[in-house]
Amino acid sequence: MLCVMMKSLHKGPSVMISVTPVHKLTAAFQFEIVKEAAAAVERSGGCVIGSITDNHKVNQQYCKLFDRTGDTDSLATSKHPRDDGRVCFLLFGTVHLLKCIRNNWISEKCQKISFDNRSVASFTDVTQLYEAEKDSVLKMTSLTQAAVNPSKLQLQNVKHVLRVFNDKVVAALTLQGCHETATFIQTVVNWWNTVNVSGKGQDRRLNDPHRAVQEPGSTSLDTFLGVFQDADSGHGATRIQCLTHDTKKALVQTKQGLAAVCKYLLTSEHFEYVLLREIQSDRLEGEFSVYRQSTGANSFMTTGDVFYACKKRLARHAATYLKSIELQPEPKEHTCLGPVMLEDAASIDKYTAEVTLTVNEESSAAYVAGWLESKCGGDLAFSDEEPLVTSEVKDFVETVSRGSLTIPHVSTFELVRLGLCFVKKARHRACCRKRLGSILLTVANFNSIDINCSKVYTHLSNVLLHGIQNLEKDHQKNAVLLQTSVKKARLAD
Repeated sequence: MLCVMMKSLHKGPSVMISVTPVHKLTAAFQFEIVKEAAAAVERSGGCVIGSITDNHKVNQQYCKLFDRTGDTDSLATSKHPRDDGRVCFLLFGTVHLLKCIRNNWISEKCQKISFDNRSVASFTDVTQLYEAEKDSVLKMTSLTQAAVNPSKLQLQNVKHVLRVFNDKVVAALTLQGCHETATFIQTVVNWWNTVNVSGKGQDRRLNDPHRAVQEPGSTSLDTFLGVFQDADSGHGATRIQCLTHDTKKALVQTKQGLAAVCKYLLTSEHFEYVLLREIQSDRLEGEFSVYRQSTGANSFMTTGDVFYACKKRLARHAATYLKSIELQPEPKEHTCLGPVMLEDAASIDKYTAEVTLTVNEESSAAYVAGWLESKCGGDLAFSDEEPLVTSEVKDFVETVSRGSLTIPHVSTFELVRLGLCFVKKARHRACCRKRLGSILLTVANFNSIDINCSKVYTHLSNVLLHGIQNLEKDHQKNAVLLQTSVKKARLAD
């Protein structure tokens, strides 16, 4: 099956858009199928900027069918097959290249490899490390038999590769004095961390500068490009302690291509940063895992099984997309009256004057007032003569907050009290934050409370509306419990 998957660089879904059965695949046939898939994507409003494949011989020939741009001899940057004025980036999947490095290492006749022709890494050091601790209850590394001696099927599993190219293996080899092997593994680990960044801030959270996103001015890709360009390569009996020709070319081409993609996205598409993990082909293999599960975990799927599984996945993607673009329902009309007018302040004051707060509500109002002054401290300004609250409410704030809140001023406390009185009496008039904020501002002006910070009214509106919502939930729960109790009593009678 020749499959083409569309992968969004905006963290969108990865969708299989073309599935074609083949008997003997050729580069020319693959090139035409990819062009048709790219045309379908762009007719639907997308923008295809490149292609990612593995390092198979057919894929190498497929890349050579693209016309190179005039400013470079690299295959990584070619003319777009749909528009000669655009650029197309040709990359090999970094997950596949990681497996190639491990496979080149263990397939070399002495299982030795080097990037600089001076420091030679021996896979025997890794094997001996595994043998030394394979029977231990607590181990320094996560090495397994499949990691150090993989079967043909296990060679395709990247999890076994990551057990070798691991920080713990580096530390263990360093302690045993295998510095050259540890240096080689550390280089590969740093490269993998650079091309496998999935989120911003991982470099700070994990204290690893190689996990930083690609931003304008980033040079990490150029560093590894120099490492791979300077490395030797060979083929067959002439390959001694080095990579194969195909692996080296693929590494250099992909590093050049990733650097070009980042430059293109950061300048032409105005990305703030680029996550290199999004530019991988590993998701394509994961799609076939889903297909296998849908056919009863059958590893020997037929063409019909793949078509059926793909159609089900496309239908699910389409249903999700259509659901996301459904017209939003019309906003509910506000149950309150029209906009608050200054002449309406007297009626608002009447609502607040008719309500008496309990001692607990007074203390809660003081606590909220202290929280507001802590939240908006930089935007609030009180005169030196402005008094602070006293008596029981002050003691409550000091006891509950344990010094984390400031003792509020009387004006802030009065604003919270009046707002609480209003929502207790005229809850129906406070149906949204904007409406309630206007009412609170009117209450403050009518009662000569000099607080001109808009954040105070916004935060206070949120607190009061949240309290109303919680109160309604409690009433609903109590009503359900009451109905249940009544039913139980009737059944008992």
